[in-house]
Amino acid sequence: MAGLDVVAAGDGGAAFEIDGDVFDFRQLDAAPGLRGMQSLTYSGAGGPGTVRVVESFGDMSLVQVFIGADGLMELGVLIDDGAVVAASCGAGDFVL
Repeated sequence: MAGLDVVAAGDGGAAFEIDGDVFDFRQLDAAPGLRGMQSLTYSGAGGPGTVRVVESFGDMSLVQVFIGADGLMELGVLIDDGAVVAASCGAGDFVL
């Protein structure tokens, strides 16, 4: 987990809440090589300019942000969400 932020609670609750807490990624440019600001999109498959959530480290979910065309994750946030599965996350959990 080195180098990754871990989210263990949202708005004072006992856990990050799907359909309640959101990540705001509006200030991230999905394609910095292009003029202007391009918004990220949510995609279960990942890819350039996307955000996705996958299962990681057993009972955690990993939010992955891909910006460059190299296929490498530029930003990762672990959600210590216990029994909540990554498939429960969707575009509504992000402000893009």
